[in-house]
Amino acid sequence: MVKFEKVTRKVLMYLKGRGYNILTSNNELIDSVIYWFPERIDNIRGYMRELNNLGYEPPLNHPTLLRIEEALENMKEEELEGFVFISV
Repeated sequence: MVKFEKVTRKVLMYLKGRGYNILTSNNELIDSVIYWFPERIDNIRGYMRELNNLGYEPPLNHPTLLRIEEALENMKEEELEGFVFISV
């Protein structure tokens, strides 16, 4: 089953346990609702470089990124925003 779940520390720990290390979104952080998609990216700088090669221009038109580990270490529950697409 797949669904959107509210982003919580519990959900981030679940995703981290499944090997995901980053959430990406085409929304901007100022949007009223943010929809995230979990990804496994080995080299984030390489990922960003590839986006540039595909014609994305920083900072506009780049996906919004949230590193799961950093969110778990530095963000409080109430600071987490949006919904993440997960399969259970």
